Amino acid sequence: MNFEDARALAADAEAAGKVLSVNQNMRFDQSIRVLKQLLERGDLGAPVLATIEMRAIPHWQPFLEKYDRLIKWRVEGANGLAAGTIGWPDYPAGSPSTLRYAAQSTAGE
Repeated sequence: MNFEDARALAADAEAAGKVLSVNQNMRFDQSIRVLKQLLERGDLGAPVLATIEMRAIPHWQPFLEKYDRLIKWRVEGANGLAAGTIGWPDYPAGSPSTLRYAAQSTAGE
């Protein structure tokens, strides 16, 4: 999240003989911003597993549409689960990003 942390991560990856990659394309998407709020509030509990499946159909490759590609994310916590999609890969029309979640703290609401 800052230059000092980035340098430390790069040094750790180099020491471990690993390649480090950072992608921030989705960082400011609406669904990811709400996910950040859920995590900061502790609604999901301690994060246990996070996955992102990125299979967007670029607008310059329309032949991929028949393959039903997607883009989606999921975060599992000790006390809840959040899942969503990113809308921007549907360029040029676009579609809304989505988020759904269930948490022990909001059960029954």
